Amino acid sequence: MTSKSFDDSTLPNDEYWYKIKFSSEKYSEELLQKLNKPEVVENGKKLDLPPHNTLLPKNFDILEDNVQLSSTVNLISVWDDTEVWYKKDDKFKRPKAIVNLKIYTNDCDFSQTSEGRLFSEVWLECLNEFAREFTYMASCATLNVDTVISPDNINIKWSGFNDSLTIFIEETINLLHKMKDTNIEDIFNDKKEFLLQQYKNFYLNQTFRLAWGSVNYNLQKLDSERRKLKELLEKLTY
Repeated sequence: MTSKSFDDSTLPNDEYWYKIKFSSEKYSEELLQKLNKPEVVENGKKLDLPPHNTLLPKNFDILEDNVQLSSTVNLISVWDDTEVWYKKDDKFKRPKAIVNLKIYTNDCDFSQTSEGRLFSEVWLECLNEFAREFTYMASCATLNVDTVISPDNINIKWSGFNDSLTIFIEETINLLHKMKDTNIEDIFNDKKEFLLQQYKNFYLNQTFRLAWGSVNYNLQKLDSERRKLKELLEKLTY
């Protein structure tokens, strides 16, 4: 807590570099009780304490060096339609990891038609909004997830502390399943309006921005220009 109400004469400590006067005191038992067992009195308003953040890391140990795993990328598991590759980092000595998931699919004509491209873009916008509170809690634990629609795959990248990364990935996958079974018509309508405006505004950019913004669409060799997507989206309903 920082306040101008304190008298410097009552502050016994000095900050080393800037010589700022300060004091340090333990929390009272009453405050600790409120922090450990919070209670919110019902007042008719839709306000409450945030849920318990289960993503906070607790173990920051550094794994021992392993030349075999850190010298090259290793194929460690194979299933009928899945491969798992792993490369350990022995250079930076940080208790963090990065996990990339590439999903190759032709569901909903993904990467095959303009309609498939549009569906994936709408899906991603809805997902980001649906997961907003979850990703905020993750950011408080220095965890990050980024989903990108590439020309031939959907790439999901998780990064953060080793200790809580596994549960972070599990909760993200659970969220994907939850969205599938949840009525998100309001989110869809909001994102539909947002994308229609984005597609319209794209052609107001400078020429070099128009060229750079069309790279992915040209790589797909599909008729997926923004004007085409805008035309399709205007007819799309939840």
